[in-house]
Formats: sequence, structure tokens, C-alpha cells
Amino acid sequence: MSSPARLLLLSGTPGSGTTTIARAQAAALTDAGASVRLLEDDPDARAQAQRELWPMLASGLGALLMAQGAQGLAADELGVIPGVSDLACALRVAEAVARSGADVVVWDAGSLDSLLRAALSVSSTALLLDRYLTPAALLLSSRTDPGVVAAVQALQAACARAEQALWPGAEVHVVMSPTQQALAQVRAAIGAMAAWGCRVHRVIVNGVPEPGAGWPEPWAAERRASAQDARAALSCVPGCDVALLDMLACPADERPARIGQLMMSRSTLGRADLRGATDLRPMTDLRATTDECHRADGPDSAGSGGLVAGWIPVEPDGPGYRLLIPLPCVDRADLRVGRSAGHLVLAIGGLRRAIRLPAHLRRCTLQGARLDTGVLTIRMQPDPDAWRDQGRTEPAAGAHRAAAEAGDAP
Repeated sequence: MSSPARLLLLSGTPGSGTTTIARAQAAALTDAGASVRLLEDDPDARAQAQRELWPMLASGLGALLMAQGAQGLAADELGVIPGVSDLACALRVAEAVARSGADVVVWDAGSLDSLLRAALSVSSTALLLDRYLTPAALLLSSRTDPGVVAAVQALQAACARAEQALWPGAEVHVVMSPTQQALAQVRAAIGAMAAWGCRVHRVIVNGVPEPGAGWPEPWAAERRASAQDARAALSCVPGCDVALLDMLACPADERPARIGQLMMSRSTLGRADLRGATDLRPMTDLRATTDECHRADGPDSAGSGGLVAGWIPVEPDGPGYRLLIPLPCVDRADLRVGRSAGHLVLAIGGLRRAIRLPAHLRRCTLQGARLDTGVLTIRMQPDPDAWRDQGRTEPAAGAHRAAAEAGDAP
């Protein structure tokens, strides 16, 4: 079986040239000797993926409803619910990363809104299945339609793989126009994407006119000033490079080659040995981390740290734990933190992200949260009642270890 591909994800503000830059980077990678698969936000591909996914999803949800004592649901009883095309698109990209056989998958995800909808659709579907795909529901549903149950379980596994492969495991480039409105959109998107473990490696400010190129100077000066504002405003994003491109004076037929040369000059994907690049963690490393922590999860696990959801660092904090979540470009007034059942809930602006906690953190209470210099610190303490239910009054010595997102019940 071939190794998973590296994922180069591009998204941007409307009209900023995201598709042009994605195609140029794919061409440059190909010229460098890599095997590349380019996936674009194609409406026909979305519609086809949606047609394949929706009947199974509707039938599976109907089987789960019947298992809960409600009336079932047939696939043809209602139209496709919003978000299914975004989910289908995200799963298609994750499948390409895992099985395409390419060295690099270049994903033109379209607008930043489309990218956020894709992330939200995957995590929301995972939460829904996690909540209702109980052992009792599986048992009852398998008696009536075992094929549907198997398909729903496969969808649950696909969502879990997508959450790791598409967000924490990608090299992310965001394209924007040199305007204040675009900068505001990019800052908001960077903060929201961070809730999915998505780190932006590069922001490309496209269409910055060079001095003396013949453009009306009041207009050109305003765009150059906005580009410099973008550099200053995004300096708070760790490891993010801001690149300025002047594509306005470049002939259209020369733009792909010029973009490719500029972008490949500093990309971690531009090395001769693509699989040897250390700046981008391979998908296999993420899965190994998850599997290892999954096996070791529990109050008696040894160690001093770990990861939640495969990307959130956790440290011991006295008798409890401290979670460290990078949230660059997020204002305190736009952030809310809470708990819902076994999940940690982050609300950033109008988006909500539910992160499933491992078993021992689900037996802890939320003590407080503080956002400081782009890092959200969350403190949790063991709940005496929850640990008493497990036959002990407190975590065992040496148990201050945070596992990756685990599937076992508390």
C-alpha cells in the first residue's frame, strides 16, 4: 500500500487568484519531479460526490432513529440537507491523500468560507455519529439492515481520518487581495481554522503593484499600504510567511511560471526529496501518534504529556491538566469556551467546534480558560464524583498524561 500523500491546501478571499496560484504550484511541483494530483472546487465533482454520499447518510440516520424508538427515514423522503456537499468534498480530498499514490495532493479549496464549511461539516458529522452510534443502536440497527450500519461505521471512520489528514496534517496557503476588507476576512479565518488544528504556513498577498509600473498612484499606493498592513497584522501567526506578489504587470501567459518560481522558493514541499521534508509532518506520523495514545489512554497511563485530537498539547498542572490551544488572530470578545457531555466546545465568532476529550479528561471539570498572546490555556481538574464512580477517589500517581482523542467510553 502506498504512503499517504502530502497535502498542500490553498484557499483565499474571492477574486484573489487562488485557483491560478494552486495550478501554478501544482505545475511547479511536477517540474520538480513530484507526482501531483490537483483537486479543484469543481461544482460537478461536488454534485457527484453528494449523490453518492446522501442516500447512504440518509438511510444510516434513519436506521439510527429507528434504534432510538423514532420513526425511520428513507433517503428519498427529503432533499439533501445543507452541508452534505461540503462533507462529500472533504471526504473526497481525504481519500485522495490516503490512496491517490501521488507524492503531493494540491487542494484548491475555493473561498475561505467554503473551507470553513468543509471543516464544520466533517466535525459536526463526527459529533452526530459519536453521539448516536451507541452499542445499543448498532445492535438494533444491525438486525434490520446490517449493510447500512456498516456503511455508517465506515463514514464515522472516514470523518475521523479526514479530521487528521485535512487540517493538522496540511501545509496551508491563504491567498488574499491587498485590501483592508480581505485582511479582515483572512484574520477571522485564520483564527477560526485554528480550532481545527489548521495552521497557516503562508499568506500570499496577490496583486500588489510595483512602484513605477504605470498604475494610478493613489490606487496603487493604497494597495501597497494594505499589503504592508497585512504583513504587520499577521506577524502574530507563528511560522507564517507573508509573500507579496505583483501579478498586475505580468502577462497572463507568464503568470503560472512566475508564481511557481516564487512560491516554490521557500515551500517545504519544494525540496528534491519530497518525502524527506521534516517541516511537514507526514500523515503516518499523525496516525501513529493517535493509535499509540489511544491504546495508552486511561487514568493509570504513564507519561508527562500528550495530545488531544492529535494536535492539542496537554501538560500536567498540579492535580489536574492544562490544555494549550494555539488561536492566533482571535480576540477575547469573540471567544467562548465550555463543555458539552464529553466534548470541549470552542465558539469563535459564529462557528462552534466540539473537540472530543479522552476518557480521563471527560472525568474532569473545566476550571478556567485564558487567551494570552494567541494561545488559549484551559485548566481542568479531576471530578471526585466521576473518579469515585470508577472505583477511586483521585487519579493514580503518574497519571498526568493527556492522550490523543480516544474512542473508549468513560
